[in-house]
Amino acid sequence: MNDCPNLPGLEKVKWCGGISGLAAFIGLFLAFSFVFILLCAILDKLCGLPITWQGSVIGVVLLLLLVFLLRTSLYDHRWETTSDGLRIKSIIGGRFLPWTDVPRAETKRNLWWMTSCYTLQSKKFTVIIPARDIYICASIWQHLNSVGLSAEIKLSSAAELFWEPIPDTVQDEVGWEDEKKVGSSMACFIQLLLLIFGTIVTVAFVCFGLWQVSAVVAVGLIVIMLVRVLRSPIIDRVLVGRDTIAIGLATGQGQRATLKMPWGELVSTKWVNYGIDLRWIHGVRVVIPWDPQDPQSTRLIVAIIHRLRGIPRPVLLPFPVELKRKFINQCSETY
Repeated sequence: MNDCPNLPGLEKVKWCGGISGLAAFIGLFLAFSFVFILLCAILDKLCGLPITWQGSVIGVVLLLLLVFLLRTSLYDHRWETTSDGLRIKSIIGGRFLPWTDVPRAETKRNLWWMTSCYTLQSKKFTVIIPARDIYICASIWQHLNSVGLSAEIKLSSAAELFWEPIPDTVQDEVGWEDEKKVGSSMACFIQLLLLIFGTIVTVAFVCFGLWQVSAVVAVGLIVIMLVRVLRSPIIDRVLVGRDTIAIGLATGQGQRATLKMPWGELVSTKWVNYGIDLRWIHGVRVVIPWDPQDPQSTRLIVAIIHRLRGIPRPVLLPFPVELKRKFINQCSETY
């Protein structure tokens, strides 16, 4: 993989490891406190050496402070890759590690983080990054690959799919329409289920003599759920363009609208069950469905993945081998 091209979406990636460092520090504090107090109690019981609680607390604090200062690098909780280097933020400050100052990089399991980690060693300090987020891992690998240090960095199988070659037959503009009307059929099916459920609940409560309250509650719930289903937009057509994606929406009431969103304003993407979840800056979120049996739907999904690779933001998606195989087979059948 050393000859893989640089992907614009991996040039600058931010990742926050949550509260791992702070949680580890709190856990370490509690563990040392328990052990220190237990030793004090044993010494007081066996040897008659009285140790005050104030002295015990001071001893624990000093010991933990020493450990904390010695293991500062393990409390890093935020990492950001740039074209120049890696920015690291920890509980007590931040550091910057240029890519050219990394003489050695490797992947090994770290007992502190209880997972595989990337270890970047420089002349001044060592940086340990948990290999949990595929975007930050792929970004680090890409930058280290540009300076010839990616040999010892192991990518996960999901991260390797970022560089899975996309066939040249993919089109720049692809349109898709839900000819089966799966969304509308599903909405009607849900409405029918709600009506049946509401009827059964109402009859059951009436049989128990609570028909006044039960009828009002059941009918109210049915009306609320039906209104929500009828007003929920269903994606029935999509057009992928060079700069934008147009999404056709339809409701159970027969209303239709077109949502046109620019690729450059995407903030996050992810694979969901047979579909792609897209989120934009203004809070707009849509899930583009994928029907593996529909060749045009497969072409649409591949075109979206191809378009995402050109966006200079970490919104690119892995290209699954199953999807690639479907695309090649369906294209060969078509032509």
